[in-house]
Parts: sequence; C-alpha cells; structure tokens
Amino acid sequence: MCLNLDHLGWEIILNSDNNQIETVTVHSNPFAICVHGTQEGKAIGSILWYNYFGSIHETSQTSLGAVSNLLNEYLVSSAGSHEKLNPLNEYQLYHIKLKLNSFQNEQLANMNFDDSTPVPWASFNRLQISTANGRFTFWSWFYGSVEILKNSEISKMWNDGLVIGYLSKFHTQEALSMAAQNNFYGTLILRFSDSMVGGLSASVVNNYCGIQHANPWTKKDLQERSFVKFIRQDNSMEYIFHIRTLERFITGEEFSLMQCKKENLLTIRRYPVTNMSRPLPKVPEGYC
Repeated sequence: MCLNLDHLGWEIILNSDNNQIETVTVHSNPFAICVHGTQEGKAIGSILWYNYFGSIHETSQTSLGAVSNLLNEYLVSSAGSHEKLNPLNEYQLYHIKLKLNSFQNEQLANMNFDDSTPVPWASFNRLQISTANGRFTFWSWFYGSVEILKNSEISKMWNDGLVIGYLSKFHTQEALSMAAQNNFYGTLILRFSDSMVGGLSASVVNNYCGIQHANPWTKKDLQERSFVKFIRQDNSMEYIFHIRTLERFITGEEFSLMQCKKENLLTIRRYPVTNMSRPLPKVPEGYC
C-alpha cells in the first residue's frame, strides 16, 4: 500500500460581481498511507522519487547521476537535531552505484556504467535484493543506513571521517589486507552491512593477519549502548581506517600506513567517549 501515492484535491468555485464563474482546483502534496511503521522507509522513497522525477509508474526511469544527487541531498538533510552530515564523496557514491547496479563484488576495472546509465523506478524501490539476512529493495537498504547516521555518536564519527559507510565487503577486505601486510593489527573499517537493512559493520585485522567481520550493530543496539565505548574496550581494535586513507588507497597514491600514523592516524583509545545524550567533542585536524 505504501508504494502508492495519493493526494487531496479541492475545487473552489468563484462567482464574480458580473456573474462570471471561475473554477480553481488545488491539490495537496503527495502522501502515502502506511499500515505499519516498517513501511515508512518505502513510503519516503516513493515520495522522494515522485517529487524529483514526477512519476512512480513502472516505466518511470531517470539517470544514475540524478539518483546520486537525490541520495546525497537526502542524507545531508537527515541529520535531525544533530549537526549537519557531511555529503557523500565520490568514492562513497561509487560504491552506492555498485550496490544499485548489483556489481558490489566485482573489480573496479570491470564496471561498465556512468552517470547517464538509466535507473528504472522498479530498481530503486520495488525489486528486492536477496541476501543471507532477507530480501529488501535498494532504497530500503540506503534508508536503513541513513537511520544509523541519525545516531549522535555515529553522525559525529561520520563527520570526522571515521565511518566510511559505503564500501563493499570485497573492497573492505582489499584495504584491510594492505593493513595486514604492513602489520597494522587491530585496524578497523566501519561500513554499512551489504546483507541487512540498517546494520553498521566493523571489520578488523586480527593478530594473525586475518580479517574478521563482527556482527552488525542495529539502530536499537546503538540506542542501548555506546558504540565508541564498545570499540575502545575491545583490545583487538586499535586504529580506525580514515576516509582519507581509503581515498589514497583507491587512487593508488603512494603512501604507507606508517606515514598515516605519523600524520596522526587516530587511535581508538584517543577518541573521546561521552554520555550518549551529548555530542562528541571535536577531534584534532590533520589525521589520515
């Protein structure tokens, strides 16, 4: 039901002094009717698509670049009562496009799409992706990730560049393998789960140079416990892979993790813990 949009209409009949009758019709903004709270995300996706592109008919489609703009604007505007969220950078947008095109496990060189690639409405918010943890649409997955960013701790870490968020599991393992080769045990990447809606995953290099993927944290988990306090108390986690470090890795820029450490790669135990009702204080500039 929530995929269908409705509107209210009013017809006003105006009768002037010279007996000329004029009819004015006014329509409300589109709205969706949901019978359960779990349908809210799909309803918002339907309204956004309609407002941006004018129709949610099966034949409706737009370009990948236009969808990227929609997603970026929605994320930035969704901070709620917290400080404004940083927009998606080109690498995060790239991996969102991979997700939308169901190519998230392929090599970068094998991708064959650009901003002009058509995106049908059905691919955005009707067709479901099958995973080990259930079935969901692309929009439901993105909406769930933004709900995670509404948490005050996570939004602060996002703005500090410590939650990469949109990165496939394949590329996470590639980046952490580099950390393992340089003996940077305990290096952590924070990203949104590929296989569930609204899950924050922590992937870390263990002391045996292996890569472990912890069970994702949900919105409910983040409301009940401090995520920063959790990762600080876990002795297997030492460094957070910063978004700038990832950019260097993806672009092939010559650098080393030791160089990033000298530039003040932030250790988890230096990241401040605070009561969940208060925002985290700012951290130093200039880290990798």
